[in-house]
Amino acid sequence: MRANRDRILAAVELGLSNSKLEGLNSKIRLINHRGYGHHRATALIAMIYLCCGGITVELPTERVLPVGK
Repeated sequence: MRANRDRILAAVELGLSNSKLEGLNSKIRLINHRGYGHHRATALIAMIYLCCGGITVELPTERVLPVGK
């Protein structure tokens, strides 16, 4: 601890943390586990982008009927 004192203090002062990276890693592991293994790496990468990319996909669950018909 004494050997890394300056580094620890710098990290605390600057607010540096690897928590976001660890959270993303955990999410990717969950996606891989939930898929029971993917046949291709491209399928896993696509699922990671879909779940972690910030894209909101709205499903067409409601149909709006035209007025008067």
